[in-house]
Amino acid sequence: MVFLLEDDDKVVEAALSFVDECAFDNKGSVLESTQNQVQSTRCKAPGRDNKLRRRQEINGKTRVLRKAGVYANSNRVRNGRTREIAFLREQLEKLQIDLKTLQHRQTTGHTQQPNAMQNPRMWHAVLDNQRRRREEVENENIRLKLAVERQRQVADNMTKLLQKRATGLVHECSGFIQQNNVHHPMVHVLAFDDFQELFQHLEAAYQEVDTVFAVNGLVHMVDTSDDVHIREGVDDTYAEAFSNKVLPFGFHAATEATWEHFKGSEKHLGNGNIYEKTAKNLDEPYTIVEEFTKELFSQHSHVDIKVKQVIRRYVTPDRDIVVWVARVSPAEIKHKIRPLHWKRLR
Repeated sequence: MVFLLEDDDKVVEAALSFVDECAFDNKGSVLESTQNQVQSTRCKAPGRDNKLRRRQEINGKTRVLRKAGVYANSNRVRNGRTREIAFLREQLEKLQIDLKTLQHRQTTGHTQQPNAMQNPRMWHAVLDNQRRRREEVENENIRLKLAVERQRQVADNMTKLLQKRATGLVHECSGFIQQNNVHHPMVHVLAFDDFQELFQHLEAAYQEVDTVFAVNGLVHMVDTSDDVHIREGVDDTYAEAFSNKVLPFGFHAATEATWEHFKGSEKHLGNGNIYEKTAKNLDEPYTIVEEFTKELFSQHSHVDIKVKQVIRRYVTPDRDIVVWVARVSPAEIKHKIRPLHWKRLR
């Protein structure tokens, strides 16, 4: 073993040196004996000095062997075997512990092997589902991006067309609208008797507001919408124009601005010029009676009309309603266009 090899190496080195020295001494002794024999013939000197020298050399070699450990412990071999047996016992205990550990792992490995075979399949299924969902989401994102891009292109094209159309209308109507020099017509007091029928229609229209809103869907409508319907009645033709728009203003500010629009003359300047206007303010609040002659134009067509109308504002705690009732009739057609048949509109 390892702890014995060091002592054995020292012993072997000491023994080899001792053998070499002995061999050298034998050779020296043979030479000395031959010399002594030769010299004995010449002179018979005693060999006492050689014996002393030999004794000193042996004592020195003995000291060397004692330092090397040859004569240090007489039970060296027995002690070495004892240490070797103890080391082997320790190694045996370690090997037994390793054997028990391996046997335990082998028995537990057989029981866990089915689970180890099932877990990879389960994880593969989970990974496949996640991969499939990720691919579906990526495809959906690509589709949505393409749809948004198409909608953006359509919106840009529509914006360009509307801007071009608005520019064309401004150029077409620039010869008929003189915004810088607006001609304020003469206002005359008119006869109230001519508007009795319009007041009746005004009250009827106010009573039918909830019904009309329920029919056209304005009661629950939130999105901005504009629509026009023309329908035949019992004795008249009716044009129904309605729109819904959410304004980013307060209720009071929006209602006051709406009434200022209907009360003023700016409402007539968007689609034509007024030749003559007469108006009357009644004692009742928020009521305007007007009669005027106006030139209407649309693209390249022009027509003169005569209008009688009544505008009234109804203020309630929860809503503000402006009702407008008018009777329109042709006045004089200046330009050559196809004949227009006018009926009373409500």
